[in-house]
Amino acid sequence: MATPETAAQTPRSAAALQLATAEARLTHAQRHAAEIVARETPHTLAYEIDLVRGELEDLDYLFNIEGQISGRKLLRQLTATSARFDERDRRAARRHLQDAHAGRRKALKRFLELDQFHKTKPN
Repeated sequence: MATPETAAQTPRSAAALQLATAEARLTHAQRHAAEIVARETPHTLAYEIDLVRGELEDLDYLFNIEGQISGRKLLRQLTATSARFDERDRRAARRHLQDAHAGRRKALKRFLELDQFHKTKPN
């Protein structure tokens, strides 16, 4: 079985190892991107939003207008913050996925170049 030390002894083996590493990174980035896309609002922020909504429902609207207004303002801020965090995570996941695709393409190109060189090289 080839170890990283022995695999790196030839350029072709090193390229194959880089390709395998790039494939693993791409798989991980794809899985992570899928999790981010499927994810709802983060649990902690969703919990806080539900708390604020519950407090709003419990307020006595007739006697506590200031509390109602500040609660609605806080709810809008939490919702906007949650949306910004979600968008930031989605952008980061897309960027990592693009980087992983680029790394795989580069490793595959290098491997194929070396593979072609070894096939055409006279013995």
